[in-house]
Amino acid sequence: MPTLEERVQVIEDREEIRRLKGMYARYTDAKYDLDGIVSLFTEDAVFDCTDFGAYQGHEAIREYYGVMQKNLTFTVHYHADEIIDIDPSGETATGSCYFLDFETVQGQPLLVAGTYEDQYKKVDGKWKVAHMKVNFLFRIDWNSDWVKERLVSGNTFLEGSESIPRYEQA
Repeated sequence: MPTLEERVQVIEDREEIRRLKGMYARYTDAKYDLDGIVSLFTEDAVFDCTDFGAYQGHEAIREYYGVMQKNLTFTVHYHADEIIDIDPSGETATGSCYFLDFETVQGQPLLVAGTYEDQYKKVDGKWKVAHMKVNFLFRIDWNSDWVKERLVSGNTFLEGSESIPRYEQA
C-alpha cells in the first residue's frame, strides 16, 4: 500500500493538473493569450483538434491558436467531470473531461461540446500537456436545433488554418 506521503503527492499532482486545465480555459478565454497557452505545453507536445488537424511543437501550436485568435471574438470554456490518473512513476499522467464552449466565430454564435483526452508530463517539477486531443460531440449554431444538426458544416470558420503544417502520426 502506498505511504501517506505518496498518496498526498497523487492528490497534489491531480490538483496541479486541474489547475493546468483551468489555466488553459482562462488563457483561451482571454482572447487567446498565445504565450500563456503555449506555456502549458511541453516543447514537443501534440495538439490534436480532430476536424481541424493536429499540430506538434510550440511553434505550430502557437500558429494554430493565432488563427483561433483572429477568428473567434468571444469564448467561454467550461470543463467538467475530470478524471485524472497519475502514473506510479509520478512523472506522467492521463486525463479526460467534458467541455462546453460558448463561442462567437466571425459573428456566428456557436455552442460547442465534446471531450478532451490528455496526456501530461512533469517537466522540471511542473505538469505540462504532452498531448491534447479534442473530440467534438457537437458544434452548432446557437439558434439551430442541436438534435437535428450536430456539427456546423465545413471548417471554413478557421480561415488561415490550412497553411499551418499538420502533425502526421507515424
